[in-house]
Amino acid sequence: MRPLTLQRRGPSLSRSVNAQRIPPYNFHIIKHLPLSFGPCPRPPSLCEAATGSTPAAQRKHHHRLKEDAYLKTLDSEVLITVSQSGDEDVTLPPLVDKHYLSNTKFADLKIAPDSKRALAEVLRYDHCSLVQAAAIPKCLGPEDVIAKAKTGTGKTLAFIIPTIEKVLAHRAPRGKVSALVLSPTRELARQIQAETTKILTFHQSLRSMVVYGGVDTRRNIQALAARMPDILIATPGRCWDLMNQAENRSLNSMLSHVGVLVLDEADNLLDMGFRPQILRILGGMPPTSRRQTFLFSATFPADVRDLAGVALKRQHEYVDAVGEDVATPTQVDASSLVVPIEQLRGQLVALLAQHMVQDPEYKIIVFLPTAFLTAYFAKLFSVAGLNGVVAIHSRMSQGQRDRASAEFRSGSRKVLFSSDVSARGVDYPNVTLVLQFGAPSNREQYIHRAGRTGRAGQAGRCVLLIGDHEAAFLEHLNGLDIKQLSPLPAPFEDFDIGDVVYNSREGGDVEGLLPGRAVQQGQQKRGWQPPGGGRGGGVEREVQGRYGEVMAAELAREPSRVLRRAAGLMGQELQLRAFASLLGYYRGHELFSRSRQQGWWLSSTSMLCR
Repeated sequence: MRPLTLQRRGPSLSRSVNAQRIPPYNFHIIKHLPLSFGPCPRPPSLCEAATGSTPAAQRKHHHRLKEDAYLKTLDSEVLITVSQSGDEDVTLPPLVDKHYLSNTKFADLKIAPDSKRALAEVLRYDHCSLVQAAAIPKCLGPEDVIAKAKTGTGKTLAFIIPTIEKVLAHRAPRGKVSALVLSPTRELARQIQAETTKILTFHQSLRSMVVYGGVDTRRNIQALAARMPDILIATPGRCWDLMNQAENRSLNSMLSHVGVLVLDEADNLLDMGFRPQILRILGGMPPTSRRQTFLFSATFPADVRDLAGVALKRQHEYVDAVGEDVATPTQVDASSLVVPIEQLRGQLVALLAQHMVQDPEYKIIVFLPTAFLTAYFAKLFSVAGLNGVVAIHSRMSQGQRDRASAEFRSGSRKVLFSSDVSARGVDYPNVTLVLQFGAPSNREQYIHRAGRTGRAGQAGRCVLLIGDHEAAFLEHLNGLDIKQLSPLPAPFEDFDIGDVVYNSREGGDVEGLLPGRAVQQGQQKRGWQPPGGGRGGGVEREVQGRYGEVMAAELAREPSRVLRRAAGLMGQELQLRAFASLLGYYRGHELFSRSRQQGWWLSSTSMLCR
């Protein structure tokens, strides 16, 4: 084996290490090993780690060999979902809300006995939901089906149960996929896989598999080569990557015998820009005359109708489980707030503080337009003193998204800053408030975001917070029950921190904390006295008493100033990325792309991000 030689400038460094010097490891003694092995005592330098000249580097190499050996023993279905971090926690889909249940029983459907057994014994379902009762009989027939159904109504089973029946009747040859399910997001794909696995509990001969971005492509290739699944659940990007790779040419034609294609949340698939990948995938499948297609979507704008014209037969069945229009759940108290753009961040703090006081066991989702803006706001508010901050967006690795999702799902008193990856198909229990910061991309996206609260019959609240430059978006929400809010005062706006730099989490001298001069004059005219009657200590105690466990007292008193100071501490790289992403979002938004004024939204974007 050829030795590796490294050199660097300055004092010459040349070290040769032969990989054969590393002692072999006896893999026969390996039984069950975890996928994470703890940190090395001393992290080696880049040069040392590359040459393998340190004991720590050699240990790392041995650990990698152990991990590879362990992965080879895993079932291919498990291997396909191992993330790069080695962290895997698939959450099972939630139960269907009682409001969506029908009188039809699963036992009365004309499906395989093993499926009925899994529904009764594993999932413990008795009655079908409305969309299941309407769609399953249609999908069991020979025609293509378009189903209009909202998330959280049991639509996954509405297409998975018929898909299993079709696969049982006509299985593809060995090495080919029988059915393909395309999902817009990793989280939704994993939930579909979790539910499919439950249904297949007693179908010993059938297998399903999920593939998505964020996992090493080579692991996907290895798992597919080991055993091709009957049902493949995939995000469009990763599915096309696997079809178009050169390492294993047999995968290029793995969809050549697909008998069933499912497009889940077709409107979201197109909103996320997957149309090119979907069209390419369709090119690698049998024509519409030789396959059956199920298209599920909550809304049917023009682009979804165009996709249906390409992917489905001209003759197809139609199921409507929504009605004339999609609306927010009746148990969600929806409202909107329009303020000048320079007040947006301060109003966000005020809305958070108000809800945290009203509901001590709060669980809040703050939706933002882009991934980089989500990352920026999460870090900004964390630095500023907001406790319980969690972030999730498309720029995170799958392992990071899994951990963030599990952290937010498992407890209360959390604030999740999220891009639209959490807007559909993902259920977080007991969300008490949804805040939408900035205009959503369209009416349907607003509705899907609002649907993250008020689930399973519980009450919820949704607030749309937009700048005055986005006020025209409210016209897109005509017909929805949304009340108008007035701007909220800062929790303790009568106090000005002045030159006193104080943070309740770090401690400080509050004896000098006095209201600003202008505020003092206004207080004297109103005959106002500080709570506690002191020179600020009473104020500080009241602020701490109400907000101390959820946010820094200074953030509650003076949000705009504290956020500006926090932005200065964060540096400019993330801020510039957030600015650029929001600029692109505005330029592509139908509200702003038609505007003849070229400079106003540019200045608005900079004010949002600075």
